[in-house]
Amino acid sequence: MSLPPLHRYGREVERLWTAAFDRALVLSPRDWRAIERWHEQQVPLAVIADAIDDVASRRRRGAPPRGLSYLERSVSELWELVRAGRHHQAPSSGEVEARRAIDVWESSARELQGALRAWLLELVERARAGESPETIESELVEGLWERCEEATRRRIDDELEAALSAHRERMEPALWERTLARNRVRRVRQEIGLPSLVRFL
Repeated sequence: MSLPPLHRYGREVERLWTAAFDRALVLSPRDWRAIERWHEQQVPLAVIADAIDDVASRRRRGAPPRGLSYLERSVSELWELVRAGRHHQAPSSGEVEARRAIDVWESSARELQGALRAWLLELVERARAGESPETIESELVEGLWERCEEATRRRIDDELEAALSAHRERMEPALWERTLARNRVRRVRQEIGLPSLVRFL
């Protein structure tokens, strides 16, 4: 397994954190020691992304953790599972703990009401019937935003416009729209609690 150099590896960890929590990570000496340790242990960035995503989906609207130390146990456990062969690193697999994630989806969906609740529970049923995690994940990404209530969409758009406005002028319109669309879905997933079914892509 080949990892990027330590400085690039560290920057990518920062990027993953910022993307998940909409807040830049200011690395403390303890955070940097964690990054150095993960790099030395050859922990793939996908494992760290998985740990960050799980934390983000569980905390939902709460404040993000103060630093990477909060992730150390999760990263260690996930990496042990990967090395034991219980998670698949191969890009052709892409599925990590999909059944556990589907349980979270169901629990989160049952807290909702209306069409969004029914649609999510239908996706859960299809996933448990054997439909591929990649297919279910793709349908969620494509259909989640349009099924949110109008008030929710307006609020999230206002928040994203404020958070990303500094970047908009530097982007082509098409790139801005793609960025906005991705962040819309990610924000809704965090608020509802819908972890990814597909990892290690």
